Amino acid sequence: MPDALISQLLDFGALGIFAGFLIWQHLGMQKRLDALVERFQGQLDKINADYDGRIEVMRERYDVVIGGIRSEASDAQKDFLLIREKIHDDLVDKIDDNSRKLDSALKKIETGLKEMREHYVSVEIEKKAREIASKDVP
Repeated sequence: MPDALISQLLDFGALGIFAGFLIWQHLGMQKRLDALVERFQGQLDKINADYDGRIEVMRERYDVVIGGIRSEASDAQKDFLLIREKIHDDLVDKIDDNSRKLDSALKKIETGLKEMREHYVSVEIEKKAREIASKDVP
């Protein structure tokens, strides 16, 4: 404090000394409060930096996990498409094979029916010929 201020405070006696004490105490408390606020701000900055670091680590872990899940899903989708394509090809082959077998069976049936018709026609002709022959023989 400047000497002029101290001499003026001393001129007021005990009240001046008390006022000087209050000024001195106020200035001291202000310095302590400023230091306290500064330390508190430092602690907050440290806490925020630590929090940001932990959040960043969690994000990195989640990114790795999500990347793995996406990779697994992509692999599973590729496997599914390959299996689906294989099953499709197998089914098409089986359907084609069965279609050929059915066509062959139909041809055999048609041939058998044609032969049966021809056979029954000849049987019918023989039957009529016998009937005619039996009518002619007295």
